[in-house]
Parts: sequence; structure tokens; C-alpha cells
Amino acid sequence: MSFKDSEIILSKVKKIEDSYEWSELNCFYRAFAIGLSSLNEKAYDLFLIYITAYVAYIINGERVLSFDANDSVLKYYNSELKDIFGAEIKRNDFTSYKNMKKKILNTLINNEVVIVPSDLYFLPYCKTYLELHKRHYLIVKGFNERKNLLYILDNMQNELGASTAYSDFMIKTGEVYEMCSSFKKSFDNVSTKNYYWSAKLDTDNFDEKKNKEYLHRLCLKLSNHDINKEFEATLIDKMKEGIFDIDLLHYMEYINTKKLLFASIKKYVDKFYESGEVKSELCNMLDLYLKERERIKILFAVTYQKKVECIEQLEDDIQDLLKMEKEIFKVLNTIIEKGNSCVKERNTDYMIVNNNNADVELGNNKISINLDEDIIYDLWKNADNGVQIYKENNNDIRYFNVDMKMDCHFGGSSHCGIMLILENGDKILFGSLGKLNMAVHKLSDNPEYELYIENYVLEEEIVNLQINSEDKECYFYIDQKEVLKCEIETKIKYYGVFAKTWENCKCSVDFIVKDI
Repeated sequence: MSFKDSEIILSKVKKIEDSYEWSELNCFYRAFAIGLSSLNEKAYDLFLIYITAYVAYIINGERVLSFDANDSVLKYYNSELKDIFGAEIKRNDFTSYKNMKKKILNTLINNEVVIVPSDLYFLPYCKTYLELHKRHYLIVKGFNERKNLLYILDNMQNELGASTAYSDFMIKTGEVYEMCSSFKKSFDNVSTKNYYWSAKLDTDNFDEKKNKEYLHRLCLKLSNHDINKEFEATLIDKMKEGIFDIDLLHYMEYINTKKLLFASIKKYVDKFYESGEVKSELCNMLDLYLKERERIKILFAVTYQKKVECIEQLEDDIQDLLKMEKEIFKVLNTIIEKGNSCVKERNTDYMIVNNNNADVELGNNKISINLDEDIIYDLWKNADNGVQIYKENNNDIRYFNVDMKMDCHFGGSSHCGIMLILENGDKILFGSLGKLNMAVHKLSDNPEYELYIENYVLEEEIVNLQINSEDKECYFYIDQKEVLKCEIETKIKYYGVFAKTWENCKCSVDFIVKDI
């Protein structure tokens, strides 16, 4: 967050482009998913998994979603999910244009992202400006009070709103007030005041343990539920009796919600679980399910429109699909119970953390790591996406020595070298920053992270890095020259090497492990 003079911007809230189509993911869910993803990279897909599971199975296809401040989805989030994500979604009422400006400014100062319900009728850069009233939801990330401008993330300025890409834009504050006021008049017959929503962005509050427990319970519930009580099964029973009284468009929305649920599961598993037989099995099941789901959606619509009473094949197909859903949740639960498996032993000596699937090779005394320039491999703020390869310090090793060869963009955003993990969980990183500087960083809950940094251009092809420890003192050497002596709070639990980037940057590094 930056705050200067009359301007404030939430820097955590960044532009995003996902692969969901508009038929799957509307701008209401998308806005909240983008806002919460500023808390934690897992939040985007997890929010969609939980919300769509709630809509598809708990609400069970009934038309009770109003997309206004009384939306039951937001009530569900605050009652069951906010302790996982670490942020409450709050409604903020305002009574006038001046009151809205003051409240939005104070909300942003409090490090809360703002989501404003809007009517596209009054959005100047919308194709249907002054022609069509339509719901939309603006993400507000900043405010310039002097210029009377709101900084937003939106898609409507991209490809006339057809694009799913959300990018930075500016809009006059008065136009947002007009759009929000029109939303209440056109779409919300319940609320007496205008309003927006907000969620506080505190990354440290995402609770992985609670998330795992909740996802586990959800999988158990949905893998054991009675498929004969599902919305589709009850519709088939009605059709067999010659009753054709449903809103077909509503049925399509319901099916798209299920598609979004299982597509979100696939994206989440792809991103955050390591490759293996169980993951491959689940992804194959999800691919088959999504393909079948689309076929049966069309078959159901045709059957319903023709009011065909003899629908045995359709009934069998839907039953098979509902059974497949239960199996998917069973396999997903197996993955959850097994854990991420991102740390696993290789060659009986090393453990590897490689969540973003970098190319890693291990020899007898050589470690090679290749980082893709299209992926960010960071370790900052307790992220675990950089490659970490280390051994347990069973024999109280006090000396670690490697030759390192880096191949990266000169001055780029790469960071490679030796890593120590202390018994209290702190990590110490000693290595080269983009071949321009040598640095020692300490990663902890409240880090004074930069213990040492010095301009050190890697002119030679290979540099030697060495760490010695004696009691609670640690010595750092570059090419046999001591560059830092510092105290460490606890003993060394693990020692090894790391490679990371904090922006897109291609990087390859070879380590030759020498005397230990």
C-alpha cells in the first residue's frame, strides 16, 4: 500500500487474466476472487471451489441468489470461510456522494480492497452506455482525492468488455457514484441505502491448516451424499411424470456453476499439488467429467424442450455423471490427506521443495536447477515457491561449501545460493542477486531481512560460496574471503541450496557440492 498526499493505492491488488469464460464465471464471483487473491495465491481458486460447491449442492439449484448486499453467498462466506481466508467481507453503506468519497478513502487507508456494485448503463467506456441496464462489479484499488479519480481493476475497457482480463484503469468518482446509485434502483429492491463491499488485505492471516480441514470435510460430505436428492435427479423424476415446469435458463446457470466448480478444482490441483499417479488420475477424471457435463447439458435441454417422456438414456447418463462427481471428491480427499508432497526425499539424502515444477537434476555432487521465465519462484513473505534442496543436519555439520555457476539475465530478478534452515524455522539465504550483488537475507516472521549486501559482479564463470558455524556464530565466505559474521538464534536444522526469482526471469544454476 502506498499513501502520498491525497493519493492512496493498494499495490497488492494487481491485474489478472484467467482462463474462465464469461459463461462459467460472472463478474460478481470474479471480482471477489480477484480481491481475495491479493491475500494469498491460493485464494482465487479456493474461493471459487467453496462458493460454487455451496451454490451447486447446498443451495441445490434454487433461485435464491440476488447478487446484492443480502446475497446468501456472502453470508455463507462470512459464517464459514472468513477464518480460512483471514478477511471478512463487509458491507459499507453510504448516504451521499460526499459520504461515499470519504468512506472509500478511509476503507482504502485501512488496507481494504473495495468492490462496488454498478450499473453499466452509466459507464462511459461500456458499449451499451446509456442504452442497457446491466449488473457489474468494479474493483477499486486506489483513490486520488485531489484529481477526484478512483483507480480500478476492470475488464470493460478491454475488447469492449468481452475480455476476461482485468487491468488497471481510472474513472471519475462521480461516475462510480452514479453507477452505484443506479444499481440499487434497478436491481436491489431490498436495501434502503447505497453500499459497497470491502475485504481487508492481510496476507499473514490465510490459515492453511483450517483450509485443509475444511476442504477435507467438504470432500467427505460430497463424496457421501445421496445423488437421488440432487437437483438434476429431482428434475428427471418430474420429467418422468410429464412435469416440465422449470426455467431452462436457470438450469443452464446451475450446470455452469457445476462446471466452474470442477474446473476450479482442476486448476487448484494443477497449481498446488505435485505430479504423481493420484494427481494424474484426478485430472483425467476431471477432463472426462467436464466433457461429459457439456454433452449432457445439451442433451437435457433438447429433451426438455421436446417434452419427451421416455428419457431412460438421459437418466442413466446423469446418474453416471453424479456418481463420477462423488468419485472425484473421493480422489481429491486422498490428495488432501496425503498432503502436498512438495517435500520428498531423493537419493536418500536430499529433500526437495519444488512447488512450481522447475527442472531439477541431481547427481552425486552436482545439483542443476532451471527456472522458467514465465513462472515466478519466490520465497518472500513465507511463500514456498522457490526451489529448495537440502539435507537434515543429523551430524551437526558446521561447514558447507559449494561452487556455483549462474546463467541468467544480467541484473535480472534471480537469486541463487546456499540456504540454512534453523531449528526455529528461520531461513538464511546467502547468494547472488542477478549476478550484480552478493547478499545474506534472513526470512522469518518479522525479518530484518537484509543482513548483508554488497556490489559483487560475477565476472568469473564460477564463484565459491562457503558457510562456517561455531556455536551461535555464522561466517560467510565468497571465494575464501570472509564477508560477514553474524549470530544465529538456534542451531542449524537443514543446509542446502536454493534458486528463486521475484519477477519473471529465466535462470539456470549449477551447484557443485564440495567439502562438508
